[in-house]
Parts: sequence; structure tokens; C-alpha cells
Amino acid sequence: MLQMNTTLKILTLGDNKIGIDGAKCLAKSLKSNTTLTEMNLGINDISNEGGVAILEAVEFNSTLKVLDIYDNDIYNEGGISILKSLQINTSLQSMVIGGNEMDDDLEKLIEGEVKFNLEVFKSNLWPSSHHSISKKLAAVLLVLKLYLP
Repeated sequence: MLQMNTTLKILTLGDNKIGIDGAKCLAKSLKSNTTLTEMNLGINDISNEGGVAILEAVEFNSTLKVLDIYDNDIYNEGGISILKSLQINTSLQSMVIGGNEMDDDLEKLIEGEVKFNLEVFKSNLWPSSHHSISKKLAAVLLVLKLYLP
């Protein structure tokens, strides 16, 4: 799909529950895509495995400028991949990583790397103590969305 794309510049798949397999499929296509400039994968349950696949693909992509992987259950393994991709990719300008489960120390390392590589960085990094609150709030909002007209 994305491998053959010659016109699509923005792909927004936020909150679609694509999971690990969907993230791996997108990652495979992203490696060779030359037109996509923005990709929103926020709230998709891609976890570490899917996050690592996407971030490894970002290392090979020279056109992607914006990547949103907000709230995807990405832990330290995925955070290390974020750090690595930021060190390799020079075209990325904005990355949203908030709402994930990385250690505060790793988040600080990522922020330090960002100062050298990205023009804009939207981290939305909550302290670790807030992660469970944000998940519960999201669940409450979903219930309200389902039951209120």
C-alpha cells in the first residue's frame, strides 16, 4: 500500500487499534516510501514490538517529518529505539511520544538527543505516576462517548 504510494503525504490512523501486526506491516512499507511526511499512530496498542518496528523503519525513511506514537504501551525497549532513530534520522522534525511507559531517565536522554536533532519536539511526557491516571481517564471518556448522545 504505502510502498506504491506517490501522492499520500499524511497518514492518520490514530485510535484504530492496529496492534503489533499492523505496526509491522506499516513499518515494512515505511522503509521504502518516499512521499509520506506525517504519520499519526497514536493510541493503537502497538507496544514495544510494533514501536521498535516503526522506529527502525524511520531510520531508513528520509521524507517523514512528523511521527506521533502517543500512548501505545511503549516501554524502555521502544524508548531505546526512539533514541537510536533520532541519532540516525536527520529529516524528522516532530515526534510525539507522550503517554507511553518509559522510565523518566530514558525520557531525559531522549529529550537531550532531541535538542540536537529536531526543530520541534512535542513530548507530552507525564511523570510515571500519571500514566495509570491517563489510561483510566481514557477509559472513562470512551464510556461517555459510547453512552452519551
